[in-house]
Amino acid sequence: MPRLPFVLTMGALFLAILTVGRQGPARSAVAKSPAASASTDLLLVLREQADLTDAAGIDDWFARGRWVVSRLRETAARSQAPLLARLEDGLASGAVHSFRSYYVVNAIAVRGDRDWLAGLAGDPVVVAAVPLAAVSAVGGPVTAPATAEWGVAQIGADEVWTDFGLRGDGVVVASVGTGVDASHPALAAQYRGTETGSHDYNWFDPTGAFPNAPGDDNGHGSHTTGTIVGDDAGVNQIGVAPGARWIAVKACNAFGACSQADLLAAAEWVLAPYPIGGGPGQGDPDQRPHLVNITWGGAGGDPWFQAATQSWRAAGIVPIAAAGGGGPAPGTIGSPADYPEVIAAGATDALDFVASFSARGPSALTPEIKPDVVAPGVGIRSANSEGGYSIFSGTSMAGAHLAGCAALVRAAAPALGPQEVEDVLEATALDVDAPGPDFNAGHGRIDCYAAVQAVGEFVRVPWIGLWGQHNGAVGLARGVVVVVDDAGNRVDAAMVSVTWTLPGGAVVSQTRQTVNGLAWFQRLFIQPGLVTLAVDDIDIEGMLLDRPASVLSRSEPIGP
Repeated sequence: MPRLPFVLTMGALFLAILTVGRQGPARSAVAKSPAASASTDLLLVLREQADLTDAAGIDDWFARGRWVVSRLRETAARSQAPLLARLEDGLASGAVHSFRSYYVVNAIAVRGDRDWLAGLAGDPVVVAAVPLAAVSAVGGPVTAPATAEWGVAQIGADEVWTDFGLRGDGVVVASVGTGVDASHPALAAQYRGTETGSHDYNWFDPTGAFPNAPGDDNGHGSHTTGTIVGDDAGVNQIGVAPGARWIAVKACNAFGACSQADLLAAAEWVLAPYPIGGGPGQGDPDQRPHLVNITWGGAGGDPWFQAATQSWRAAGIVPIAAAGGGGPAPGTIGSPADYPEVIAAGATDALDFVASFSARGPSALTPEIKPDVVAPGVGIRSANSEGGYSIFSGTSMAGAHLAGCAALVRAAAPALGPQEVEDVLEATALDVDAPGPDFNAGHGRIDCYAAVQAVGEFVRVPWIGLWGQHNGAVGLARGVVVVVDDAGNRVDAAMVSVTWTLPGGAVVSQTRQTVNGLAWFQRLFIQPGLVTLAVDDIDIEGMLLDRPASVLSRSEPIGP
């Protein structure tokens, strides 16, 4: 469905008050006026918002991100200039205590004297003056009896790994919540900072709890990230897309409370990450993730964060959120899950029943079906922040399964945009509630296997030839692997990796490129006997090996 331009109205923006606090590169001063009115914290949202419509027509991932960030920055710098000048004057007089400018949403967070800020809020360039508030991490954690990682199997993710050799490689997922424990054995290898050797562009903490390296003093973020990518290379295969990489923002404190000012800073960093200790001016959109998992939320019908999700989506980032834990009453879905720009997940149990706590639609902000889909969210075992594993229930656990599934889809078809990813996840979902889309289960429970099948381009091996001869002293085995596409056309330039198993137990690997759809192999051996040629993998850009539809090995006795 086409997305509508973002419009803010004063009536739609109602929130409680919370301190702006610790908000990146903010301007501040000590109050000088003892007669000042009571202090308040406001988000001044400007009437002009950047038009990002043309971003959808930019196919190049890097160019698209740069264009979006440039357009947002230019709009903010130009339209905010008069207000920023007045705020500097307010700092000098003591009427303003601190302020922070944003571009991901064209807005300024201000702390200052209530009466003085009331005058500023009346400026014609301001469309809304929103009291800043706190929201919370969504959906748990709630403990449950110990079970296996049933959710990964329920959505077919493990079969995607084995049948298509697809584990999410090349996809980056950002987590925005309570942080992530990067030292956890199931999360360390998947952290992008482990690969780059630096936390720059990979970690951001506007709360100040872990300013220099990833951390999680709550456990919620580690658990959800574990469900997306977790794998300890042993028995703990807890993640849906263990080949993907994670980056993260800690925008929520140890108690799960999240300052809206910190969340806006997080949104800006996700769009254009910057180094540890840096600021938005150093943001590099080339470092942005492909997906963002939102593990916090508030009451529904609140569009305060919607422009941020629109900016993400314009830059090609897929926003995913938990529906919230307000179920089973209708209309309980929270924000930002109720935005049309966000793919929202409700929670199911192992029998595909929608959990009683899972928030229901409809949304007050869109006529679209909400939640969009449902996913496993009851009794989910994943990483905790103490190096071990815990079992939690909640829609955050469901959202993490959805994010991992979206990572597999994005890995199968890297050219897909956010709308295409959403469409395929909904179209391939398994109907588990009333027939057709509904406000309990959305379009159904996600099916990663079906989604990858729907978007992937596949090759298969219809035939392996194997023959040879042995003169009593030495033998020569020859093999050919035929590679075709879905239409049966032979595929050139595919790199075919095989393993020879020779008489006497010798095992030898070889790789050859197809010419006219044929990859040729040969191998000398000494002892006569059974020779096996097995296909390990086929590497060709943008295509996956369909293992169930392929002949993957052939054995023949070769002797004198």
